[in-house]
Amino acid sequence: MTKKTKTETKFKLEGPARFLPAKASDGIDAIIKDLEAVEANAKYDIDMSGWHDPILKDWDGINTERAVTGRCEVCLAGARLARLADDPDRGLTPSSMARDLGNAESDKIASLDSLRKGQLFVFLKRYENLSVTEDDTARDRAAALARSPELSAPEFVEYEDGREKFKIWLRWARDILEACGH
Repeated sequence: MTKKTKTETKFKLEGPARFLPAKASDGIDAIIKDLEAVEANAKYDIDMSGWHDPILKDWDGINTERAVTGRCEVCLAGARLARLADDPDRGLTPSSMARDLGNAESDKIASLDSLRKGQLFVFLKRYENLSVTEDDTARDRAAALARSPELSAPEFVEYEDGREKFKIWLRWARDILEACGH
């Protein structure tokens, strides 16, 4: 009887680039770069409804138009997974990468799901693993900054409703968190 072994992930990004930065604002910068790289990659389609979902070439006929492309659909966190593994034929989630990346990194990638929904403070708390007190302090400082004219919040727009507006909001979120020391 042959014992099955799990496939070890071959990483496209190596060294420090393999891990998201400790500060959430720097993490947003990294994910914007990941998103833009994946947008330009013919192997991937952005679809915020799934992590890193390959479109099977031998689909059962229900979705043949997309199935024949051989592309992979990725969300914001999936863009990070795509840049890490560069394997559009493999379904990936942050938890499926925990063995190769470690739980802390997997949790950071998973926190991006909150960011793509416009839930800035849920993202911050999960990304930096903040305590309740730290979270309250960050939330108060960021709320005060968001009311200032130079950092007033743009309207949150989901990626599907306007990808450039979505990125404007991401950059605003980065600026707010950076101004708060996160």
